[in-house]
Amino acid sequence: MMAARAESVARPAAAIRTTLTIAVVTGGIPHYRWPFFSELADRGAGVHLIAAGKLPPGIIATRPPDARIALTALPSGRPRWRSDVVVELQRIDPDVVLLEHGAALDYAWTTLLARSIKAPRILWTHGIARQELYGGKRGPASWGRWAQLRLADGIACYDAVMAERMARHYPDKAVGTAPNSTDGTPIVAERLRCEREGRDAVRRGLGLSAQFYLAGLGRLVAEKDFSRLLRVGASLRRNGLDVGVILIGSGPEEGALRREAEALGMEMDRDVVFAGRVTEPAALARWLFAADASVSPGPLGLSAADCLFAGIPVVSHDASINGPHHGPEWRYLTPGVTGYFAAENTDDALATMCREYLSRSVASRDQVRRTCAAQANERLGIGQMADGMLSVVATLMTRRS
Repeated sequence: MMAARAESVARPAAAIRTTLTIAVVTGGIPHYRWPFFSELADRGAGVHLIAAGKLPPGIIATRPPDARIALTALPSGRPRWRSDVVVELQRIDPDVVLLEHGAALDYAWTTLLARSIKAPRILWTHGIARQELYGGKRGPASWGRWAQLRLADGIACYDAVMAERMARHYPDKAVGTAPNSTDGTPIVAERLRCEREGRDAVRRGLGLSAQFYLAGLGRLVAEKDFSRLLRVGASLRRNGLDVGVILIGSGPEEGALRREAEALGMEMDRDVVFAGRVTEPAALARWLFAADASVSPGPLGLSAADCLFAGIPVVSHDASINGPHHGPEWRYLTPGVTGYFAAENTDDALATMCREYLSRSVASRDQVRRTCAAQANERLGIGQMADGMLSVVATLMTRRS
């Protein structure tokens, strides 16, 4: 199995600060991004957000909870030259522009190509297209991403492996790592409360009565393929394990998933629990703490950070096999320690991986939980994310001065 590399970015001795004005151009602002923007403001940055597109289905948008952060919404119904984004950037007159990376994003192309925008532009990116990264297949998405990388002044990657690759490819650009993370502070606080209560008490409070639980954390959309998690849970139950499934999230596939669970003979609210959309960190931590592991049959993303903060491992498939390819967050997991990756992307392989993990002793699984929490504290968090981003900004501004 392809080994995931640990983050190699050293933790700064002190938090990086800046007095610069930063404009962020992106599609939409999901609820979990606000702590990061607030952290930038805490560090002295003036933060202006331009929401020039839309969020994927199932991701929650909220109004700015921080009065220091300005938000301009510029929705657009069709791809075009985004003169509205250019005008807004001219009005803001930022010192630096932080820009979402994507070959199909009209506002990304416009911001990179507009000569009237004088501020340097940093792509905030998971890197090259996943089909090329893992399968060596190039196409329009790959060519577009490489073109945007060439146009950018700086590159802030989600993981150190991609940052190292970008630094080798573009030695004259400011390149660094800003580990993609949620705010783990409230999750950790609730996890500690749950540890004092004990897992049995937490499960009783949530109405959970099975011996084991596997969580599926994410949007209930076809891409996440949580129907496979239901099949894995049903398979384990047929083979004598008292396993339940907790689906944490909402989305257009919920009805189909409920029908799938019924067809598999799973008892609702025992063998399978639909927790619904959970945005409050303490509630999320409690649901995750009640689970023994999180399972991602589809592409693994930012949920890996929440799981580590909550102290549970992740079961999925090797990112190097023929899709669906994971996001860079899978590298935050240590194979065989905090992440368990099946060599084949099949229901049977995932079920085997889950069975092997659940068959370990309680003491062994408790040690895994402690390791997950320790790795989250060491490698992730909004502070680490801000340090990484502001380090790229500082390098870029120094080179241009």
